[in-house]
Amino acid sequence: MNVDAFVSELSRVPVAADCFNQYAGASRASAQRRHNLARYLQQMQDVHPEVLLVGEAPGYRGCRLTGIPFTSERLLTEGQVGLLGRENGFRPCRSSGRPRGEATATLVWQAIGRFQHPPLLWNAYPFHPHRPSLPES
Repeated sequence: MNVDAFVSELSRVPVAADCFNQYAGASRASAQRRHNLARYLQQMQDVHPEVLLVGEAPGYRGCRLTGIPFTSERLLTEGQVGLLGRENGFRPCRSSGRPRGEATATLVWQAIGRFQHPPLLWNAYPFHPHRPSLPES
C-alpha cells in the first residue's frame, strides 16, 4: 500500500457541511494530522496486524485532533505499546495547551496493551460528523 497516496486521497474527499475532513486543507494542523496518520499506517505496515478494530467515526477530542483513530493527543505524544510517541515523529496538532486525553481512546489503548500484536485501528466513516455549527460535538 502506498501510504502517502492513500492519505493524500483521503485529504481530498469532500464532506457535508456537518462533517469535518481533518486531513483536508493547507493549515499546519491538517498537515500534521496527515503526517500523523501516514506515520501510524507506516508503523502498522511494519507490525503486520492480524486484527482490524473499526469504530464508527472520529470524535472531536480524538481523531479529529490527532488524525489517528482511537487516539487522543496525550496518547499520541506519550506513545503506546511501542507505537506513536514524540520519539517516533508524532506531534499534536494544536500549538498550545496540555495534550488532551479522551476516555474511549484511553480504554481502547489499555485493552490493546494486553494484545500480543496491536490491531490496526480505523473508522467506518473516517471524518468527524458533528451537529451543524457545533464542530466540538
